[in-house]
Amino acid sequence: MVVRANRMWLLAGRSRSVDIQATHLRGSLARLSTAAAGTVSDGGVVDEGEQWSRDQLGVLRSAGWRPRAWWRLLAASRERASVIRRQRPVLARQADVWALAATSGAVVAGGGCSRRARAGTLAWSAACWVMLRWHLGMVDRPGREPCLVAGDALTLARLWGSPLVFSVRREQLVGVVALAAVSDVLDGPLARRQGATRLGRGVDSAADLTVLVSAFARPDLLPRTARVALAARVLAPAALTTVHYFRDADRPAWAQRHASRHAATPTLLGVAVAARGAQRAGGALVVVGSVLALSALRRSTRESSVPVARSYVAKPGSPSTGGLARTPT
Repeated sequence: MVVRANRMWLLAGRSRSVDIQATHLRGSLARLSTAAAGTVSDGGVVDEGEQWSRDQLGVLRSAGWRPRAWWRLLAASRERASVIRRQRPVLARQADVWALAATSGAVVAGGGCSRRARAGTLAWSAACWVMLRWHLGMVDRPGREPCLVAGDALTLARLWGSPLVFSVRREQLVGVVALAAVSDVLDGPLARRQGATRLGRGVDSAADLTVLVSAFARPDLLPRTARVALAARVLAPAALTTVHYFRDADRPAWAQRHASRHAATPTLLGVAVAARGAQRAGGALVVVGSVLALSALRRSTRESSVPVARSYVAKPGSPSTGGLARTPT
């Protein structure tokens, strides 16, 4: 009797295991079809590239952020970038031509800098070039041919030239900062008119960040108080967005509102005034702009009523998600 009971218990356990595996399979197929349709079950619409990023972050988190998981993520990203370049050869050629032009412009503009600064500009340009080649999947223009537009050109030029804020001579600094401010004002309207892309939105934030970091790193430009305020203005939104993104596999809605309402232009104006020699007045503008930006960030996070982004957590449970409980993380 004991042997028969044990056999029945084992058979029941195997049956439950088969049921769980089948549920996992059904959920996986459902997620694949959902991703192909460009939607998520929350009702939010995403494109295929964004869904891929969310899935990869979910895998990375499930693996406990181990180094091997990071290497697998990098390998998968590189393979995906290669596939996209083969699928979009015109876009890939356009990106390479633009990157070559931006690199040449940055080298010419920094011609009067030291040899070490020129080497740094070349290294930064190479890193930006690799970044652009890896992120062509973010060039998504619904209903239009995927290509880089004039707004993207201004944003990429600001990103490529951001180290010049740190390395050029003092008499050239006003012109460099003025060009950065003009590009920050014009790239948004141009991109919206021609079709904004996720690449343009992401690079715009990165370009603003690198310009401000270069201004902070220049010791002869801003007073100490302004540098502290600038550091807080740069680090706070970047840290909050990064933590939210890696925790929830999605960019917070308040980050986009904050970035669009409070661009770097007012702070760049203070940097330009300081570059003209009026360090106190420029530093005061930088402090005021930084305080306003931080206040807006705090208000945006408080007013945001968007629910926490949801992602798949390796936990058996819900049949509708293939045994993976779709819970806030």
